[in-house]
Amino acid sequence: MLPLGNAGWSVELGDTLDFATNARVRALDRELAERPFAGFVEAVPTLRSLLVLYDERSARPAAVGRELALRLGSVEGAPAVPGRLHEVPTLYGGDAGSDLLPLARGLGLTERELVRLHASGEYTAFMLGFKPGFPYLGLVPPELECARHKTPRVRVPAGSVALAGRQTGIYPVASPGGWQLVGRTSLRLFDPFREEPALLSPGDRVRFAPVAELAEPESAAPHPEAPATPVVLVREPGLLTSVQDAGRSGRRRLGVSGAGPLDAPAHAAANRAVGNGPEAAALECTASGPVLEFLAPVRFAVTGADLGAVLDGQIADPRDVAGDTAEAVGADDDADQKKREHRADAGAMEQRHHKPRRGKENQHILEPVRVVQLALRSRSHAQRAAIPLVRTRNDSLF
Repeated sequence: MLPLGNAGWSVELGDTLDFATNARVRALDRELAERPFAGFVEAVPTLRSLLVLYDERSARPAAVGRELALRLGSVEGAPAVPGRLHEVPTLYGGDAGSDLLPLARGLGLTERELVRLHASGEYTAFMLGFKPGFPYLGLVPPELECARHKTPRVRVPAGSVALAGRQTGIYPVASPGGWQLVGRTSLRLFDPFREEPALLSPGDRVRFAPVAELAEPESAAPHPEAPATPVVLVREPGLLTSVQDAGRSGRRRLGVSGAGPLDAPAHAAANRAVGNGPEAAALECTASGPVLEFLAPVRFAVTGADLGAVLDGQIADPRDVAGDTAEAVGADDDADQKKREHRADAGAMEQRHHKPRRGKENQHILEPVRVVQLALRSRSHAQRAAIPLVRTRNDSLF
């Protein structure tokens, strides 16, 4: 077992790519899902190891290591549990699989033999990764073992069925990729707005079914509607300013990173101060902050480092009311103090007040500086806590 800082362990269950090793990975994963230990956050199956993440505030690394060793012993010899079976209609060759012919020739096969071999097996999803929903499926027949392209393609179409090494996979979205493309499916492997975003999960089984013609692609799940009227104009983006919601805990096993704010307590405090839900998106401003122009009545809260925001050319106290256009709301003092301490420990407490900027008449400009969480809530769109981003020619509108 390999410690990963103070919040994770990598449990190595073998050094080869095979069904038995991966079955042990999934057995330990299942054990932790059914009986999580105190502080357990999530587990992420890989080809031959299991990443186990925990809350360092609730559990000590050594104690978690001992617990994992005990759990590992309890699953030794456990029978493999087969996952769901999926049939993937696949159009092989031609424009759908441009590598089929040259790959077949390189392997000493005909196109028909390659398709028959690929479609004759039942594959296990060893893990998901690279892109959200991308399944690493194995193992392919020895006759189909092949190398990746030396130079990856810049763009591989979504739904492409491919081979590399001893595995086969399906590209869930259009992306760069270096695997050998042999076919394509119209199934939608990943949809972030679907109740279950990924079609496949680790341990699921897949069979490829050759078809002469693909069905129409599945419709995407409905997307949330964005407010029709923007409320904030981004005059200057600042350095490393990003839109962050509360993150994607529990989705790493599907190939989705945890994401979220660098300082979760400050993010939650800002949203709480303006009446947003804890999952609402906020601006995380790092180093030099952005210059924002409010276009409608907006409540905002600034939490995190003691940075000194500038509103209408004046250093703004978050506990003061700043007029009818923008209302500043104070955040929880304890959460704000914790954030300042965290930033000081991380070496990000540098303070630098930039020269105040003036907007046009009756326009308010906010210029936060350095590391901060900024939550916004429009009075006219109070029911929508998320912040959609729409780009114009030179500026960005929320």
